[in-house]
Amino acid sequence: MSKLSQKISFLVLLFAAMFIFSITATAQNLLIKGVVRDVGGTPLAGAVVFVPGTSIGTQTDDAGEFKLSVAPNSEVVISMLGYEQLEIKVKNANLIEDFVLKNSESLNEVVVTALLVRRKRWVMQFRRLKAETCFHPMKRTLQML
Repeated sequence: MSKLSQKISFLVLLFAAMFIFSITATAQNLLIKGVVRDVGGTPLAGAVVFVPGTSIGTQTDDAGEFKLSVAPNSEVVISMLGYEQLEIKVKNANLIEDFVLKNSESLNEVVVTALLVRRKRWVMQFRRLKAETCFHPMKRTLQML
């Protein structure tokens, strides 16, 4: 074999090894797919699906569907305002399920507050004028000159 064919075969083997290692690296995560619904079967748009303590998370679309890639043996939380939080333990298999959130009995009202709102203080400036200058426009004009 010539040196050129040896280099080409080395590069081919190198790329094949990189491809195999990239497949095994992505195979470590599990894909969770599902639909979040309420007790009546209505899809819940805007429910949050996340892994606590990490930045891994997503939100359900208009049909209540989501996809999330997580590590094996992770805990996944599904949450939405007005519904009880659902915690799921992910085993070593991909999940494709319907998840049902129950209505929360503890939510009676929501109070929205504004934190760190700064009010700008308006300052009015004024000047005292003598009454005679106010009533005599000609005197006032001559005094200004």
